[in-house]
Amino acid sequence: MPYIPEESHDLSTRTTPHVRLGIMGEPGSGKTWSAALTFPNPVICDFDNNLEGVRKELRANPDKYDPVTIMPFWDANFRASFIKGNKTATAQKIQNNARDVFAFWLAKYHRKFTSDQTLIIDSWTMLQNSFDVQQHLEPEMNRDGTINGFAFWGAKLRYAQEISVYADAMSCQIVTLFHISQEIDNKTGKVTKKKKPLHQGSFVSQIAAHYS
Repeated sequence: MPYIPEESHDLSTRTTPHVRLGIMGEPGSGKTWSAALTFPNPVICDFDNNLEGVRKELRANPDKYDPVTIMPFWDANFRASFIKGNKTATAQKIQNNARDVFAFWLAKYHRKFTSDQTLIIDSWTMLQNSFDVQQHLEPEMNRDGTINGFAFWGAKLRYAQEISVYADAMSCQIVTLFHISQEIDNKTGKVTKKKKPLHQGSFVSQIAAHYS
């Protein structure tokens, strides 16, 4: 009789209803609309501040959709109130910027979401822009006082991995919205017909592994 760890699960009987979906498209192509008005009980982590169309549809048809909750991480006043409302030492140390506040929020609350909810990151592009801006404001320096250009890319990779690992551990559905970039042929330097998520840095090769 083979050894079966006590904490293990039988895959044939275990249900895994979690959706890990990346929606990729041009600005204005309906990514947010599709996610917010299709998936159950959405909570939108809003970095784009571009939800007016969704708001109008919800007001026009209030009984047609689940309530949509927004976390306006783009808003400095919201981030400041969130930090102020969390009295832990870690919360009081983080700075009022989207990069740090979102990472803290996700780490603190990711296990509270339930299977009948959906977390929507709108969008990965603007989240990464927030990271880039903050890193440039706080560059890692070499001993000679020059900026360590390599440190930026290492930090960007670690941040993307941190956010993705927390999201992977959540019990709810995950929908992440990506803008797109066109692939360039390394040999010819010409733009191909292939498209991929817009993300600078080595994490772009890992993105697909975090979505089902």
